[in-house]
Amino acid sequence: MEQSQLRREEALEELAAQAIRQAASFARAFDDADLAFPASYGTSFNATLARLRRGEAFDERDDIRIAQMEQVLVDALNTLWPGYGDRIRQTPRHETYDDVIFDSRVDALRWLFEEWRALRNFRDAVRARLAARRFLASA
Repeated sequence: MEQSQLRREEALEELAAQAIRQAASFARAFDDADLAFPASYGTSFNATLARLRRGEAFDERDDIRIAQMEQVLVDALNTLWPGYGDRIRQTPRHETYDDVIFDSRVDALRWLFEEWRALRNFRDAVRARLAARRFLASA
């Protein structure tokens, strides 16, 4: 294996490891936040969280649930501080760090949203690299 290909493999492996660590971190933070999913979402959220706790970051069965977690977090934030959940969703990650928040629950949910965002970004990055690899192999 040539040196550049080895570096690409190592970079992908490290990115995947970050996604796995982030999955477990998000699931623990979600547990600590004591949020409930809407009953209409069914019980599959518990299965998704269990897989994330185990570091299973790439199970396709969880794609829809992980996407729906965004709305759960936005709704919870908007309930506590009207409009803040929408603001966080539309604001790049580091631009919310300096927000002055006097409610500890809002602050905790803001950080949980950032945990979710990091999980989504790591998962997307790994999948994009794998898709690029497949494309290049078929070209």
